[in-house]
Amino acid sequence: MENQDKLKELSIRERLILFLKLIGESHKGFYEKTNLSKSFLLQKKSCINSDNLNLISKVYPEISLEWLITGHGYHKNLLFHNTNMRVKLKGEEEVAEISANELTEIIKYLSLALGNIQMYSQNQTSEITVLRKNKEELQKCVEKLREEKEKSECSD
Repeated sequence: MENQDKLKELSIRERLILFLKLIGESHKGFYEKTNLSKSFLLQKKSCINSDNLNLISKVYPEISLEWLITGHGYHKNLLFHNTNMRVKLKGEEEVAEISANELTEIIKYLSLALGNIQMYSQNQTSEITVLRKNKEELQKCVEKLREEKEKSECSD
């Protein structure tokens, strides 16, 4: 989680440089393939215009634009990788084929489910806080009523 937070703090250009490093692409190779200016990666401004993002995604179709722009997710599009997953059934190990697209859908579904659980948990926490406050108020009211009852019994 800590690394994910650090990636979100990077600028788009810094994530692009990281991507190039991860795939073993030199800055020179990047410039040759994209025909972008030799200072493109070194520019101080963090944003990259949509034309250049489109160009980069055409030259490097495996790069995840969501990751590049936001820092969320994985740096490569899973659609460009075939995935084999080992599944153990009743003590026997078998290989089950699962496509990267199916795996992406499963990850999206699980992320959504986790988000819903977290939201539900936060709602429950909020409701518990409200209930505790209500309980405290009711306890004060009961205590006041007891005091008033005692006063009225003493005065009779």
